[in-house]
Amino acid sequence: MINNPHENRRNHFAITKTVTTVFVTILVLSIILYIIKSTSRKKIDSLQISQYKAFSQNSQDSDKINEKEKITHFSSDSRRQKNISIAFSQLMPTPPVNDIKIDQYKRVWIATEKGVYKIENDELTSFTTENGKFPFAQATCIEFDGKNIWVGGLYGISVYKENGKFVSLTPYFALPSNVVWDILWDGEQLWVATQKGVAFYKSLKIDNILNGVLFSNKTEDNATKVLNSSTTNNGLRSSWCTQIARYYNWLAVTHDNGLSILNLGFPGADPRSWKNIDHAKSSISRPIQDMIFDGKNIWLGTPTGLMMINTSLRDFDSRFSSEMISFSELHGLPSNNIKSMVYHKNTIWLGTDRGLARIRNNQIQTISDLSGKKPEIIRKVAIQGDADNITLLWIGTDFGVQFINTQMAD
Repeated sequence: MINNPHENRRNHFAITKTVTTVFVTILVLSIILYIIKSTSRKKIDSLQISQYKAFSQNSQDSDKINEKEKITHFSSDSRRQKNISIAFSQLMPTPPVNDIKIDQYKRVWIATEKGVYKIENDELTSFTTENGKFPFAQATCIEFDGKNIWVGGLYGISVYKENGKFVSLTPYFALPSNVVWDILWDGEQLWVATQKGVAFYKSLKIDNILNGVLFSNKTEDNATKVLNSSTTNNGLRSSWCTQIARYYNWLAVTHDNGLSILNLGFPGADPRSWKNIDHAKSSISRPIQDMIFDGKNIWLGTPTGLMMINTSLRDFDSRFSSEMISFSELHGLPSNNIKSMVYHKNTIWLGTDRGLARIRNNQIQTISDLSGKKPEIIRKVAIQGDADNITLLWIGTDFGVQFINTQMAD
């Protein structure tokens, strides 16, 4: 049979056309898939607070992970928990973060190594010595008393004025030391942890200072009162105080020698009013970096693990013991170095030097960014409740702040 050259060319052309069509189709589909992925990635990377809430709520509804895949229960041979990957918000750049507080207007206040930053309506505002809006080079801690924003630093204490600036009130507070590490408002008094003890002020004293009414006489309501190792007859084991917290009628103070807890129903000058856990006599390593209360027990974050005081707070008076229960990487923590903690709705959130974790129902889980980004050193975590039933966990690092929707981890 004689081959027809024209027929061969037609067949060759048809085959070439078919191959080209298939190739173009694959190319177009690949481009469309890339655009979809890029758009989705860009959407996560560029989220603002309001956008993130809507995005995370939708993700929570549509991207539920099988609970059996998320949680591995503690067992006798394995305590490691599986990682949970969720969307983190865009990082809002600030200097290294020392503290985070949220006020009643949902403004987020951030104490950093170079002043104070505020997030309001998705906008980041700085208060620094450079722009003349903050009196100190550093901000070590921040507190909100329902009316005022208080900030401590290495040169005393300052307060926010509605003219958009912080003003130093150090000369009027007669602090035992101007090196301030923590501030606590307990609803009645302002407590200030310094390098030379804990000072506390009644609300009348504070109102007088803020209103510019200063007294030369040391009246009961106007005097600065100080708890230190001397005034408490060594009930407070060290005057170098770093953190303060109030749990019901107990005042907990971390310091250079460990933890001291005062029953506020008894005189602070009586050492029998104090309960102590000393570094030298316990398994706690120096320093205690954070502490929380879960409604029953006090937890301590240290560089070598997470500790829980075995005695419940309600039994402190009757049978206090310094016995501790410890948790470490062997139990599933991403790191033994616990930098910050917060307790919210039966969950302990932990910031470590290798990322985020949580404890719920005796289960430890690590929380990682859905994007696969390597976890940062977390310096501070804080909870913000929301009227839309969305709870944000704010995360402070060496490079700024970001947040997650905590419900996305459920």
